[in-house]
Amino acid sequence: MSPPSPAAQPAPLQFLVFDVSEGTDGVHTFDALASVQADQRMALAAEAEVVRRWCRMAFAQGPGPLEDGHPWDEDLHWQTEGAWHTLSLSVTGTDAFAQAFMDAWLHSE
Repeated sequence: MSPPSPAAQPAPLQFLVFDVSEGTDGVHTFDALASVQADQRMALAAEAEVVRRWCRMAFAQGPGPLEDGHPWDEDLHWQTEGAWHTLSLSVTGTDAFAQAFMDAWLHSE
């Protein structure tokens, strides 16, 4: 069985909602922050991995520093406070990466 095409539109995200910003240097940033109870932590982790896997499949030259010629990079962090598990995922990319990312993950429902 072959992997899904990166151009195929992925299923809508349940937990992650990305805010988009563009720097003056043409670098696009997609930030998502999600907090869940312990029983949903694995589902949130799986959803983040789906996004990250899509990035790696669609733009195999990343992740890595954009200034070193990579088309995208990422920053993922987990924090636990009491019963809440919070994931922050930041993805940065070039114009071409940003357009593909928006087409895949920020589509209207």
